[in-house]
Amino acid sequence: MLTALAARRWWHPPAIAVIGAAVGIAGGIALVAASPPVLFGVLGGLAVLAAMLRSPQIALLVFVAVVSLLPFGVIPLQLGAQLTLLDATLTLTLLVTLFGLLRQRLHLVASPLNGLLAIFIGLACVSFTLGTSFAFSAELVRYFLKLANSLLFYFTVVNVVRTRPQLEQLVQALLLAGGLAAAIALVIYALPRNTAIQVLSALRPLGYPSGPEVLRTIPGTETLRAIGTSIDPNLLGGLLMMSAALTVGQTLAPRPVLPRVLLVVLLAVQVVGLVLTYSRAAWVGLAVAVLYLGTFRYRRAWVVAGLAGLALVFLPQGQVVLTRFLEAFGSRDPATALRLVEYHTAIELIRQYPWFGVGFGTGPNVELFLGVSSLYLLIAEEMGLTGLAVFLVMMAVLFGHGLRGLAVLRTPRAHGLALTLQACLAAGLTAGIFDHYFFRFPHSLALFWFYAALLWLAVALPEEAPSARGDDQR
Repeated sequence: MLTALAARRWWHPPAIAVIGAAVGIAGGIALVAASPPVLFGVLGGLAVLAAMLRSPQIALLVFVAVVSLLPFGVIPLQLGAQLTLLDATLTLTLLVTLFGLLRQRLHLVASPLNGLLAIFIGLACVSFTLGTSFAFSAELVRYFLKLANSLLFYFTVVNVVRTRPQLEQLVQALLLAGGLAAAIALVIYALPRNTAIQVLSALRPLGYPSGPEVLRTIPGTETLRAIGTSIDPNLLGGLLMMSAALTVGQTLAPRPVLPRVLLVVLLAVQVVGLVLTYSRAAWVGLAVAVLYLGTFRYRRAWVVAGLAGLALVFLPQGQVVLTRFLEAFGSRDPATALRLVEYHTAIELIRQYPWFGVGFGTGPNVELFLGVSSLYLLIAEEMGLTGLAVFLVMMAVLFGHGLRGLAVLRTPRAHGLALTLQACLAAGLTAGIFDHYFFRFPHSLALFWFYAALLWLAVALPEEAPSARGDDQR
């Protein structure tokens, strides 16, 4: 049996990397909670650091583990300002990649988004400079640098990943880490409230909040929402939405990157976790991803959508989900009422500052506050209609590039992976209509551009010969 397991491709680097990172994180949490010698944490950190310095690909796998399992974790060392695990991972990966380019071990990869993304980052700098008069602080500077670092991550990924096996490793890691994040969220959700509070409060040395407020409920009710280690249920919803869209696409693909039985198990865990977040934007995003897959290739996706619709109508659990969704259209829903106020304020703010926005701090006054539950309106608030236009052009170029690639990819494995990643981006952009986490929070922003980079790579990287994996020509 061990021989058979070893023969499976998924048993190798991605699975080992994600499992190893998860074990390390879990062990670190347990050790910190028990106040052990700092030496063990230092040794573990040095081991991960050495592996990341040795290979940028390993650094990308570490990013997947961190963004999925400890997105708000900080390095528990006082170095002036505490550095988050995500900041350290993104910065180190960028530096290793730059050193590789300078030493000519790597060559700069041209991408249709390179110029547009550079313009977008430049516009962000202009908006930050013009808008800091409203509220300038060292914390705001650090926040902006985090956002810029997350945007630069696209360049890092496209310059690190050079082969399809590398690309598939990262996709496998996303699938496994998403399933593990959902499983952790379900375990915490199933615990008694006091126990769940104690478990989540144990993350306090890593920069997480503690106390009864760590649990989240639907406003005005006592209904708990799944949060896992993402602090906020909507953030967990966004993570699981992208992961579940990836899993659905690979489950339907003729040549998935993981065994189909494992994908079905991962999907079940992810969907249950996503449902319990009660994140309506994420639900809509996943639905769009499934319909996208059904429209462009896999007609079986329409069957999946139909079965999900029947479950919503006839199952008791489905009735709860359907009721939660329909509440969004009622004036009594607190979240909907707040969103309507935010939308009205955002439109007025954009009208007064149309070109470059008001930057990334606060609004110009109390009436025109900054912050709205919409990716697109938030970009327009902070970077103006100019920044929003550049972002929309980037997405149009990316999807156009992906659709052209679907017409020329020859192997079912490559074609299925490219279509799946397109569905993931479609889910993220749809959820962005109703929520803002893919631009407001640096780790979610980095995750979004990670998926964008993988989509470009899925089309741009040369395909392996069909005989190399036993794929037949379509």
